[in-house]
Amino acid sequence: MLIFLAIIAAQTPPPSNCRYDKPAMMALDERAFDQTMTGGWRTLANAGCDAQAADLIAEWRAGHPANPRTAGLLQWHEGQLRANAGQTARAITLFEAARKPAEEMPGSAGTSMSTAASPSSAATLPDWIRRVASLPHFPTPPAMLRSVPTASRAPMRGR
Repeated sequence: MLIFLAIIAAQTPPPSNCRYDKPAMMALDERAFDQTMTGGWRTLANAGCDAQAADLIAEWRAGHPANPRTAGLLQWHEGQLRANAGQTARAITLFEAARKPAEEMPGSAGTSMSTAASPSSAATLPDWIRRVASLPHFPTPPAMLRSVPTASRAPMRGR
């Protein structure tokens, strides 16, 4: 029965709220595509279209030269969305690719992303990723942002 439902779900077109203007999205610069809370790929994520948002990020990354300083951010966001969509193996691969060595982490003082991002410094990044990816729902950045009080969301000045 589950296999039958999975086949039907795979053949079902995305809901109408998951449609978007692909040429317009692909034309966005990195800041507009990734760094606005209500634009770019987040328009799909905010509508609950995690798999479509992840696919859009993958396509956008393939069509734009990578900025070495920020390339990992898009990989990380795509990984979050893939984890939400149940694509655990792909999410783990993206999380691992997004990881930077300790010496590349600003202000890291020798701490790698595996210890800085994990709740326990004894956990390794792959272990932590697998634990997070196995959760029933891994919140997307907009979902996490909704839980932050509005006053805390003020844009940072001086960037």
